[in-house]
Amino acid sequence: RIVLQVFISLLKAHAMEARTVVRQALEILTPAMPQRMEDGNTMLTHWTRKILVEEGHSIGQLVHILQLVVRHVDVYQPVRQHLVHHITSAMHKLGFSITANMDQKRLAVDLA
Repeated sequence: RIVLQVFISLLKAHAMEARTVVRQALEILTPAMPQRMEDGNTMLTHWTRKILVEEGHSIGQLVHILQLVVRHVDVYQPVRQHLVHHITSAMHKLGFSITANMDQKRLAVDLA
């Protein structure tokens, strides 16, 4: 239960000041989620999708979560069908926005 709460908090943490620490923690925690929890894939999918939908209006939050999906494609591969709709709409926000920088456009291409 504590692992899940930490994972949720790390998914929501997208502030620039804590980005490196959050990224390092997610690099360790994300691959272990499916094995360490009895319903790890379900929880991983549920919370990733929930935060994408509820807090995805912020470009910083959107980039944070989608970079996690790109970095851990092998972890998200079994549950990709549950996230594909949200990822495609996020790709549109990132790739075709007038204010999108090159890193955001590159992330959209990586998601494709």
